[in-house]
Amino acid sequence: MSRGILGFYAARIPLHWTVRWAMVIGAFGNSSLFLMQAIFPVLDSPVPAEGLFPMIFRLYVFGSILTTTYGFWAAAITVFWSTFRHAPSDSFLKK
Repeated sequence: MSRGILGFYAARIPLHWTVRWAMVIGAFGNSSLFLMQAIFPVLDSPVPAEGLFPMIFRLYVFGSILTTTYGFWAAAITVFWSTFRHAPSDSFLKK
């Protein structure tokens, strides 16, 4: 995800602040999910664990996925639409 964020930065296309924050929070959130699964193996079992902590973990997983998806999806759409704004003019085509 860091490479994706750096790629969007290298494109030099301004993104809305909510998109930037969603990408960064999602990148940190997804990394922390892997860390928590490594520390607490019960969270990574094939059968969902019961209790308060596993329930909070599942909510955190879905929140992180939604945040990351919004950030990278909105950034990709913004970059895509910016390609049409910088299209060559008609005078270039007439030459």
